[in-house]
Amino acid sequence: MEVIISDITGKIIYKTTATATQKLEVNTTDFAEGVYLVQVHNENYIETKKVVVTK
Repeated sequence: MEVIISDITGKIIYKTTATATQKLEVNTTDFAEGVYLVQVHNENYIETKKVVVTK
């Protein structure tokens, strides 16, 4: 599965590949405050969630 985090303008901030059973943690320390979209997809599905980073 592929995990992509993009900012509200669509710029990709983070991208990685993981297994479906793998727990994935992303350090957001270097992210600016704001709204981000997290997209998880593989060959069978795509899911998008909104994440808000505050400091």
